[in-house]
Amino acid sequence: MEKFNYKIIILGLFVITTMVSCNLVKECPECVTAPEPFILRLISKVDSSDLITSGFFNKDSIRIYYYDKDIKKDIDLKVHTDSITHKSMIFSTDIAWISASGIKDFYLTLNSKITDTLYLNVVPKQGDCCSYYQYISFKYNGQSLQIDNSDGVYTVKK
Repeated sequence: MEKFNYKIIILGLFVITTMVSCNLVKECPECVTAPEPFILRLISKVDSSDLITSGFFNKDSIRIYYYDKDIKKDIDLKVHTDSITHKSMIFSTDIAWISASGIKDFYLTLNSKITDTLYLNVVPKQGDCCSYYQYISFKYNGQSLQIDNSDGVYTVKK
């Protein structure tokens, strides 16, 4: 009878351990969170006026491109002007994906005479359940810029 109780206790501990360990495995769907859009604002370093809204740069002339194996490739972007604040922003969702794939150097053409350099480092990360993308650094003409956490915009003073 004593051996029987011992086997029941061992079997009970095994069942409890198995149930507890199964509950420790997180069950969550695999998912990917897309990178945040890249948003750039150009303002005058003299008076902080918006350089696109003021007409200093024409929104139709603005382009972002990069080189992939010596082939020039344009990046899809939009230039949006807020009708209330009259602030213009260069907006792209593609540039972060491209940076995360390994290309970090980009070129911003503002007009036929001005092309600036952009360095954007976005890397993929893995969370508990979902993968996501993190902006590591951004440089405009070699100068590091920090994103404004209040609105998610990089502001360049020219």
